[in-house]
Amino acid sequence: MPELTPNLEIKKPLGNENVSRHSFNENWDIIDEQVARKDDFQTHASSTTTHITEAERSTWNAKEITTGAQTKADTAEENARMYTDAQISAIQLTANNITIDDVNGHFNSVEVEGALSELFQSVSDGKEAVATAITNVDNTKDSSGSDTFSELADDIKTIKKSVAVHLEEQLSILKFDSLIWSYDGHTDRVRGINVDTNGYVYSSGYDQTLHKLSPDGSHIWTYSGHTDIVKAIAIDDDGYVYSGGFDNTLHKISPSGSQIWTYTEYTGDVDCIEFDQEGYIYTGSSDATIRKITPSGSQVWSYSQDLNKVKSLALDADGYIYAGDWNQKVQKISPNATQIWVYTEHTNPVYGIDVDQEGYVYSGSWDNTVHKITPNGAKVWSWGGEETNGNIDNITVDQDGYIYATGFGLETAPTELVHKITPNGTKLWSYTGHTEAVWAIAVDADGFVYTGSDDLTVHKISGMYRVSI
Repeated sequence: MPELTPNLEIKKPLGNENVSRHSFNENWDIIDEQVARKDDFQTHASSTTTHITEAERSTWNAKEITTGAQTKADTAEENARMYTDAQISAIQLTANNITIDDVNGHFNSVEVEGALSELFQSVSDGKEAVATAITNVDNTKDSSGSDTFSELADDIKTIKKSVAVHLEEQLSILKFDSLIWSYDGHTDRVRGINVDTNGYVYSSGYDQTLHKLSPDGSHIWTYSGHTDIVKAIAIDDDGYVYSGGFDNTLHKISPSGSQIWTYTEYTGDVDCIEFDQEGYIYTGSSDATIRKITPSGSQVWSYSQDLNKVKSLALDADGYIYAGDWNQKVQKISPNATQIWVYTEHTNPVYGIDVDQEGYVYSGSWDNTVHKITPNGAKVWSWGGEETNGNIDNITVDQDGYIYATGFGLETAPTELVHKITPNGTKLWSYTGHTEAVWAIAVDADGFVYTGSDDLTVHKISGMYRVSI
């Protein structure tokens, strides 16, 4: 085997080896392939892209290396930091040099320090005013503007307690079931009574008349349009009066005492009247119906499910109707005349019913009891029995949830009573100013109570006091 040259790998025959033409040609082909031509060499030698000049070499060699660039960057960063620190340290960050944007105009000052000073002064003045008020009310207190808010609050709490005790002591000497005035203009038993938002009183009875009285008990006018006992009275927000009675009619009467219209579709007494916020009238009758009637005197609907001689009605703020009747039941009825529930805990006819602002219902019965009922129809409590000394004929509830019940005494205790009962079912007082059965009762926004009796009189009673601490 021939040897090969190290660069072009040309074959070198050995000394005892015969050389063929083919081997000789292969060597020339290798040389021809690897050797450049003269013009290629000249092109290569003259290329300014392939070869750099001396000036380019000098420029390249002068370029900065990575380490040098990083050093310069570090130096620039440090210089920037030192400059920024110097600028910040030159700024005076004090409260009197910082302005505020008081868009709501709470402060006179335009910088923080002044605004804080104004705020502190306002709080200080407020505390001083509170302390002064405390000492003015209770001179045993040594409250001052330097007290903390917590200390001032403790002083106020103790004042509230002391004032409440003082008021209770002073009020305990007063009588809150005392007679203010008595009206004796009726010629027969008084069976209906009501009071409007201006304190005018309306009474009716067996003398077949309806009377309007001033807040001081003076007679204003008498309406004589009925032909039998007038039992039920209601007044709307415009001062129109609605009356019903044993002549089986409902009358609408003007504020001046003139008849507007009559509704005559009943077949029994009209024993109770209510109206809703839209002016619709609701009546209960001994013909075992509840009727809804328009302000112009037309019937909207009539309801009679499970009813027998409807003796009392009440409406809540949502238009639900509550009825008590002769069959010892209380019903809740929807505004569109659908029965919601029936309460059956009484053992005698239910003559009185009312509802408070929270939807609790109060019923009074000839079983000598008053019941408080939940909006869902469950009994909360029952008050009465021997404590009533007789039947409950009518009830009403004031804006604070106190209940007023009327009746007449049993033969064993013939006291003619008006009772005031707390929302929890405890009696506060009983009024004994009438001499015969008390059938009618109303209460005004100031807590004055109005009663009508078989003794032919109407009484105005100082029913309550209110203390807000």
